[in-house]
Amino acid sequence: MNYYNQRCPHCKKVFTKDDDIVVCPVCGTPQHRECYEEENKCVNAHMHLQGYVWSPEEDKSNPTEEEHTQQQNHYYYQPDENNESYSEHFAGTDNSQDKPDFIICKNCGTKNDADAVFCKHCSASLSQPDYDYNEDTEFKNSVYNQDSKFGFGSGGMNNIPLSFFFDNIKDDDKIADNVTILDADKYIQRNTALYNLVFRRIYMKNRSRFNFAAFLFSGGWFLYRKQYFLGTILTLIMGICICGSIVFLPAYYSIYSEIYSSGITSEAEVYSYLMSFPVDKLLLYSASSLFKIAQYIVMIISGIIANRCYYKHVVEKVVSAKENFKKPAELDEHLKKSGGVDTVLGYILLAFYAVLTILPSFMFR
Repeated sequence: MNYYNQRCPHCKKVFTKDDDIVVCPVCGTPQHRECYEEENKCVNAHMHLQGYVWSPEEDKSNPTEEEHTQQQNHYYYQPDENNESYSEHFAGTDNSQDKPDFIICKNCGTKNDADAVFCKHCSASLSQPDYDYNEDTEFKNSVYNQDSKFGFGSGGMNNIPLSFFFDNIKDDDKIADNVTILDADKYIQRNTALYNLVFRRIYMKNRSRFNFAAFLFSGGWFLYRKQYFLGTILTLIMGICICGSIVFLPAYYSIYSEIYSSGITSEAEVYSYLMSFPVDKLLLYSASSLFKIAQYIVMIISGIIANRCYYKHVVEKVVSAKENFKKPAELDEHLKKSGGVDTVLGYILLAFYAVLTILPSFMFR
């Protein structure tokens, strides 16, 4: 559909040929990409459950019979520049002998390569059937644009509709007193669909789930999510554990070689041999393993407490912001700036952990 000369429902400006337009896969509402990204959802999302479907302004769109026929098809082909008849390029006719040069996306009208599967502009499928609306699963069978609420990007596997795995969570659902899903999303910004589900579960049932990202990266994950105090403590503990296991590895290998060279083979003999060591030597032999065990304990604890800690962190930040910023525009701007993730610090810590992990293999070659 051609959306030019229609108005963006968010900013009320008329679309031009140079505008970057995205289309809601649920109700079909066109809007500027920057307007969509400002709210991180369709401007008419509050009416989706009522079955709202966008329609063009009557005085802005008067399609010809041929254009109307084109819009009834799921997609249609763009005629080339050689003045060949349109019927030879129109999808569904039997007159075409050669493959057309382009495919026009039904959602946004963007010209795509003839062999494209998804639209390069709005990511809509160029060959799928029309979507069925179901009020029980509002976004079922939908294709999401990049930076959508459910975080699916453009192209490939990212366009597989997975929303039926999520509860039917609405923006005005609460996760705490005076804190809604929409408020939390403005602060979270990344992977909001997952945390919407987790936070509602904590609020409604006081039950959480294990966070595998926090388990793998521990303090690094907390710092990445801007929980700097707890993240710093866990990072220091993890650093001590990792460095301790590396520092005491030479002593472990030295004593292990001593046991191996003595000709002891059975576990009972090894145990008796170790028990003959003085306490300081036994601790020296066990220190590397003890630090490694402590490291895994910290990782497990991080995975267990991560979601609840982040829930508490988000709620506190949103409540504090609402107390200090009474105007919606100022509140949104503050949450946008103070929330999200610390990408730079996340990558630095990831590199740090990677270096410490592979360091022993270079030290004891």
